[in-house]
Amino acid sequence: MLTAPIPADEASRLAALRRYDVLDTDAEPEFDDIARLAAEICEMPLAYVSLVDADREFFKAAVGTSVRESPRDISFCGHTIFEDEVLLVPDALRDVRFADNPQVVGGPQLRFYAGVPLVTPDGYALGALCVKDAVPRTISDDAVYALGALGRQVVAQLELRRLLVESRRDAASACRLAAIVESSNDAIVAGDLTGAIVSWNPAAERMYGYEAAEAIGRPISIIVPASDRDEMMQLLERVTADEAVDHREVARLRSDGVEIEVSSAVSPVLDADGNITGASVIDHDLTERRLFEQAKHDFVASVSHELRTPLSSILGYVEMLTDNGGTMSAEHQRFLGIIDRNARRLLALIGDVLALAEVENTTGFRPEPTDLGALVEAVVQEQLPASAKRGHSLGVAVPDEPLIASVDAKQLTQAAANLLANAIKYTPEGGTIAVSVAVEDPCQIAIRVSDSGIGISAADLEHLTERFFRAHSATDAGIPGTGLGLAICAGIAAAHGGTLTVQSELGHGSEFGITIPLER
Repeated sequence: MLTAPIPADEASRLAALRRYDVLDTDAEPEFDDIARLAAEICEMPLAYVSLVDADREFFKAAVGTSVRESPRDISFCGHTIFEDEVLLVPDALRDVRFADNPQVVGGPQLRFYAGVPLVTPDGYALGALCVKDAVPRTISDDAVYALGALGRQVVAQLELRRLLVESRRDAASACRLAAIVESSNDAIVAGDLTGAIVSWNPAAERMYGYEAAEAIGRPISIIVPASDRDEMMQLLERVTADEAVDHREVARLRSDGVEIEVSSAVSPVLDADGNITGASVIDHDLTERRLFEQAKHDFVASVSHELRTPLSSILGYVEMLTDNGGTMSAEHQRFLGIIDRNARRLLALIGDVLALAEVENTTGFRPEPTDLGALVEAVVQEQLPASAKRGHSLGVAVPDEPLIASVDAKQLTQAAANLLANAIKYTPEGGTIAVSVAVEDPCQIAIRVSDSGIGISAADLEHLTERFFRAHSATDAGIPGTGLGLAICAGIAAAHGGTLTVQSELGHGSEFGITIPLER
């Protein structure tokens, strides 16, 4: 193993790293999102935003692991900070720098690595945005480009984070803040206590179509749709009461009347004496992210269709052969059974992957007033034959009068069906299942599915919504599944502003619930 050398400007590099005040800080969604995008674009199980400290690398964001730091002397990213662009290691066992690295020959047995250096505007490499896998492989040129672009966004977020922290510490004025972040890709707007714009950076000009001279002095409501202006004024009142508002996805209005979706954060601006003089707004345009989400969804849907068609054909031919199996040997019949089971398992996995992609595609979320009682009854009727086949006692309780909520009926039907299908699958023959929908407080409806099934251990409960995770009680019982159903349910619940709840005890059944806001 070749440990990465120490840069000649190490003292200055470490000083540059510390000025961002980011080491040993908690996870932040801005960096987590970038790591997740890197993992998904490169199709990798592991992704990190790694900052190389004096004797360790600190992971500001990590996908696929809960580890927050690692020794620098075995770090791949310690080598990446010497690169101008990307460091690619297709097979670590064939690379003299890493062949006997503890991360390669021991846990987690890394074989592939790709990382881009995180270089500050003044030229210091702080660390790397990287992806890893336990198998030798490569990635496309497009993925390499995307990794580089995301790496630049990490540095941009570090710069923004530094600027925001400094603005709180030294009471920088809104005008100075806008000047400091003039090169930002995010619109940064400052307003006074009356809501009048006092600062408007170049990114705001590009995003909203107003020149700074046009915007300054006008009310900040010029970039807020009419339907949201009351809420915006209430928000400014909260901020001028010294309450920072974290990123919220909201609509904004361009000068040409076109609405765009942005992620907006609002913070108070203080003078040298600590008095609140106004508010600063940072808006990040979500258009590219939405386009990426749609492209990803379209890709998954296309691939799923291309896989489903031949699988359906295979299952059809297996059924034909099985129906005419009188002349077939027992061994051949067994082979057909194996083909049928595996094809159906793959078909179920494709369906779950497509469903998960649809949940993540926020542009496809279409809420409308829906009677949840009728929705739940329809789900129960659809799965009643499967429950009856196993001799279950299946009860359903819905209110006599409609319970109306604004939901995406297709998605919520899928979530309720997943929970009921799980109850049927994990409840032994002759067991009991209960499905209900009810108002649990004046503003909330809960859809609940309880069963007398095999239950879940306390150790597994906290992992249930992780993708591809399966409870040990299910695997020990030999019950098949993809491990995506509850991740889909959790995503659907979150999209509706609700939550997925679970109560279970090993050997004593489970109760799953989806709670969502009620709209009468």
